[in-house]
Amino acid sequence: MNEIEQKSLFADLDKERIRHPLTQPEDMLKFLFQGFLGPGHLLADRETVIRRIEAENAAGPAQPDSRPVPQNEEPLYQTVGERFLRLSLPAAARAGIGASGIAAMMLQSDTPGDSREEVIRASEQYAQDQPWGEKLRTLSLRLRDTSYLPSHSERYREAYHPSYRILSRSFEPLLPLIAEIADRTRNGGIICIDGPCASGKSTLAERLASVLDAAVVHTDDYVVPHSRKTPERLSVPGGNCDHERLLREVLEPFAGGQAGIVRPYDCHADKLLPPKELKPGGILILEGSYSLLPSLRSLAKAAVFVTASLETRLKRLSVRESPESLEQFKKRWIPLEEAYFSAYHLPDPECIRFETGENG
Repeated sequence: MNEIEQKSLFADLDKERIRHPLTQPEDMLKFLFQGFLGPGHLLADRETVIRRIEAENAAGPAQPDSRPVPQNEEPLYQTVGERFLRLSLPAAARAGIGASGIAAMMLQSDTPGDSREEVIRASEQYAQDQPWGEKLRTLSLRLRDTSYLPSHSERYREAYHPSYRILSRSFEPLLPLIAEIADRTRNGGIICIDGPCASGKSTLAERLASVLDAAVVHTDDYVVPHSRKTPERLSVPGGNCDHERLLREVLEPFAGGQAGIVRPYDCHADKLLPPKELKPGGILILEGSYSLLPSLRSLAKAAVFVTASLETRLKRLSVRESPESLEQFKKRWIPLEEAYFSAYHLPDPECIRFETGENG
């Protein structure tokens, strides 16, 4: 951990002590340990992680009325330095984020290569000139026993009833979106993810699917067959999307609680590929350009519009496309998308907007 990251971790620990004034040296050491080493000591196979979270959720706090922060005001997470965050299990449950999704995020959270010795050195620095410093330094030396794991003090447990899991901070931008979608799809449903080319729609869909246990269907697999690409059809914004077949075979059956079929169209071979069954129930993510055509969106419980700067999108396209293909995007596909967004006033106020950065 570099100096800037360590200062950030110390600053977050200062905030933790202000928010929870009964924090003891044991709790400080646990915070520092988590900030350096993440959730690695809690990881197991996914089913085991899920069962542990479900058991903790079922048990609940022993004395909920004594919590210093009312449960309905408890934040969804707090940061633990630059690398990690503590996700509140009660707040996540209220938002509809299930144990399976939390387990998925934990298992996707990278564990850095820092050592216990680095935690000891950081503890010594944080403890300098503090009345509780000697106790923190002494506790930190126990980390040299690799079987030792820091735990919360009894005083902290009795006062605050901590219930959380450590996640990579890379999930921080996603958590509000995950919470919003999880709340809207508590009983299952369809999510539509649209946005300009190379804005990050597919990447976002994959990450959401892993957390929400969702199936994903791509509009790129539902291009209108060559025989139906009439000038009249293509003159309509979004007309290149075979939304009729997408509705008939996928969205309408799924919305009605029935099995659908997914049959991608191979543009080069001009034929439909073999069908695959889409099981009913749960969450379906429809991802790709034209996902927010009115006929498709009408069946969705959430409409997400992904954005990124044009500079960022062109950089991404230049990496994945040939120079000739990049020019095709600039001259044809980007103008067609812009015409579609303009025609349907996208993103509109009902869309959940999600912006991806240069590395998103």
